[in-house]
Amino acid sequence: MALTRLDNLYSSKTGKYLYVSPDDFNATDELDNRGNSPLRPFKTIQRAFIEVARYSFLPADGGNSTPDRFDQFSIMLMPGDHYIDNRPGLATLTSAGNDKQRYYDAKNRIVANRQEIIDRAFGQIVVDYDESAWGTDWVVPGDEVLPNGSPDPLRRGQSAYRLIQKNKEFIQARAVGQLTVDYIEGQSTGLFASDWVIPGDSSLGQDNFNRRASAYRLILKNKQYIVDETWTAMLSEYTEVAAVQTKCKRDIGYWVEHMALDMLFGGSRFTQKFIKTYFNEAGTEILAYAIDESSDQNPGDQAELNATIYAMSFAKQLAKIAVQNPRVDQGYPASQTISNTQYFGSTPNKTVDVTGWYSDANITTDPSQSENYGVNNCATIQTTLDNLLSLLGDCLVAENTSSLDALPTDSTEFDIGIGTSKCYRDTGFYIDAVSLDVSLGGGNVYTRKYIKNYFNALVVVGLMMVSKEKNSNLRLSLIKQLS
Repeated sequence: MALTRLDNLYSSKTGKYLYVSPDDFNATDELDNRGNSPLRPFKTIQRAFIEVARYSFLPADGGNSTPDRFDQFSIMLMPGDHYIDNRPGLATLTSAGNDKQRYYDAKNRIVANRQEIIDRAFGQIVVDYDESAWGTDWVVPGDEVLPNGSPDPLRRGQSAYRLIQKNKEFIQARAVGQLTVDYIEGQSTGLFASDWVIPGDSSLGQDNFNRRASAYRLILKNKQYIVDETWTAMLSEYTEVAAVQTKCKRDIGYWVEHMALDMLFGGSRFTQKFIKTYFNEAGTEILAYAIDESSDQNPGDQAELNATIYAMSFAKQLAKIAVQNPRVDQGYPASQTISNTQYFGSTPNKTVDVTGWYSDANITTDPSQSENYGVNNCATIQTTLDNLLSLLGDCLVAENTSSLDALPTDSTEFDIGIGTSKCYRDTGFYIDAVSLDVSLGGGNVYTRKYIKNYFNALVVVGLMMVSKEKNSNLRLSLIKQLS
């Protein structure tokens, strides 16, 4: 006779039997299975408990409650690993339209990332705490303060974490931008054969991110030329700065990079940050170590300030030449005359030889031009560089930052494509992972965790395209250098 009712179960002195066998091929926790046959057992113990509860309950009799049955069942556990799942019964939070699902998912994500949340929260103390209260080395209150130079990986790691996080946005943008500098254009085929594009972005449009990416490459590839020629021009006008050549060239290079990043990503975020490095927190006074400019306003100080304004303006003019794609072999004039008169009207013109400068034959021709090079090439991008220089020059001339608008609160203000946005985001995740490992005194817990996001059990899932793999390798290599 078929076992169709629980009352027909095999009985013994200890009661009726339910069978649980997690490794049985026919085991199932479906509601139509009663688990009363060893040929079709339950898969989990909790399903057997539910079945016991179903048949232990007795309905009210004549309006009077009836005690439930007790000691009616025995659960036979077959050999195997039995796991108890303490989540709520048969109720599901994954059903469509369940407005509580997002809370359930949020809880699971918080629990899964609990230790990282703790480590990141502690790390943020290192970033935000006023170090001046503890001297030159930051230390968690209650920790031992060791003499400078003592081997203390944890404390040095915390300071390194603060430095990386404080400069994260620049590292992040600079690493993504470097893809446009190092990636060899023309290796792709089809739609992306001539114009460089980050996978995931559209290659269409003439004045979008991809055009700015090519302009960024032209500027960065010619950065050393720009720095050297600017120094030469500045020295010819302000001989008193000869003693600070290293610092001047360094700062010119910083300006070129910040200006180019704003040209690439849109807005003026990096230019504004660069400007503020010259001023005190209130933006009301130029710092003595930024420019030899102090309250006494002696002639030597003012000369260095003027030299700085001259140099940054001259570097902008050279950056515009780079954007013009100086293809000397195609007729672009090798000798360029620079009129650097935006802030100093009487300054004589300078001549720069661009014969050895980098140019790119594969850049798509500007729709308004007959060739992909020339004084009017990418005119809107050249105008952007003019506007960025005005932000810097106006603040230095006024010796305050009152003309600056408030910085955007986050990177959502960037004018970038979907692929670049993802690239920028993932780069930020990597910076966070590496710096967090550093802050904990060493190890690679979070770096390994980051790496595993690219893989499933067997293959790469996040770097399927060869171009993407090269992009990621270039980006992560630069992050290591910048950090």
